[in-house]
Amino acid sequence: MARKLEPREVGAPIFWTGGNPGTVRLSEKTIELNFCTEFERLSRRRVIWFGLTQRQERQMGFDLCTKFGGVLFIFQVKASNKIIGGLRRFDAPHRQMLNLQQLSRGVRRCVYYVLPDIGTTHEFARSRGLLQDTWLLDVFQLPTPMPAPTIRGGTHVRRSGKHRIDLRPPHVTVWSEPFSAEVINAADFATNPPQDAGFTDPVTLFEDEQEIGRFGYLRLGVGAILLPKEAAR
Repeated sequence: MARKLEPREVGAPIFWTGGNPGTVRLSEKTIELNFCTEFERLSRRRVIWFGLTQRQERQMGFDLCTKFGGVLFIFQVKASNKIIGGLRRFDAPHRQMLNLQQLSRGVRRCVYYVLPDIGTTHEFARSRGLLQDTWLLDVFQLPTPMPAPTIRGGTHVRRSGKHRIDLRPPHVTVWSEPFSAEVINAADFATNPPQDAGFTDPVTLFEDEQEIGRFGYLRLGVGAILLPKEAAR
């Protein structure tokens, strides 16, 4: 059953990185740009965003986190316009998932999948705001070690090498060996993040790049440094 969507909040910008702005699939880059913008607006704190694929940029972000006494989060943004059985389904490459688990270092509330329940430009234009319709999955909740995705019956590894994540807020189901995990609303998280969330000493996150893998290919999301409230603009 379709749910009624409220008009989008006035003043929340929409960044579009595609061509024809008709009813088409939103890209991960479009989601990422708008996620970063709305997150900082709702948090009412200064947030420094940086990429993770280049060594110098990562080091700059970690140095700033240490210098200003902020906390670091890593967000892996996903995008999907696939609805299966009434649920939005996301694809998550197995190697990328393993790398995100490695980055989390077994620590809660630091590394998240970003799962928007919005997949097309039409849905985006009618939404209340991206973060209100986006959910965060803490990578810490994933089984360790994470088994490879398999086809039905679990006898062969799926050729695509991708897990499936079905969104049913406030839970998700992660396949192939199905298990359920909790998700939290991104707007609530941005407005009032848990006090014990985030890395406070990120310098060791990428100490073994051979173990983490090829960042350029896997594109491990974005880093966000939340500065203390007294540092807000």
